[in-house]
Amino acid sequence: MRIFSFAIIPSMGFSLAISVLVGQSLGANHFKKAHQIAKKGMQISFLVLSFLTFISFFWAHFWVGIFAPNEKEVIEKGTEFLKFLSLNFGIIGIQMIILGTFRSAGKTSLAMSLAFFQVIILVLTAFFLAFTLKLKEKGVWASYLVANLISLSLNFFIFQQRNWQVNLTKLKASKGGAIAENKNRNQSDQQDFIKN
Repeated sequence: MRIFSFAIIPSMGFSLAISVLVGQSLGANHFKKAHQIAKKGMQISFLVLSFLTFISFFWAHFWVGIFAPNEKEVIEKGTEFLKFLSLNFGIIGIQMIILGTFRSAGKTSLAMSLAFFQVIILVLTAFFLAFTLKLKEKGVWASYLVANLISLSLNFFIFQQRNWQVNLTKLKASKGGAIAENKNRNQSDQQDFIKN
């Protein structure tokens, strides 16, 4: 899991960077540019993390051995687990870009719901593969890949619909107007209360 955490760091960096660029483009009403930036971010993140997949998969024994020297059984199981897990790196990179894009567009509830959906799919898939199909620990490991593929398909479908592309300036203005209206209403209520 330490190696997995190391692989996630680049995808988090890409996600934050792309979120800023997408938010700027949406604020300037450059919707096509925002879409292009997000897609380019997915490509870069996928390529970088696919490289990590390559070195993690083919040198899994070496990496696990660093964290568990002289533990033959641990290294054997850990190597198998890392090979399963490394296949997810590129997929996770794309997902983090998409969710970061949604958050930068103000769709934080959507991003949270999709992340929660992925956890549910992961648990159900792990249970099905491990117990129903009796694959045991290999079923749990494989469930990461299956759940990530299902989640990625849904995320990318929503991304392609472009419903997340909103004018942040107008959205902020409308929220500001609503806040001002509520503030005026509260002040009016307070004055009526004082008079009475």
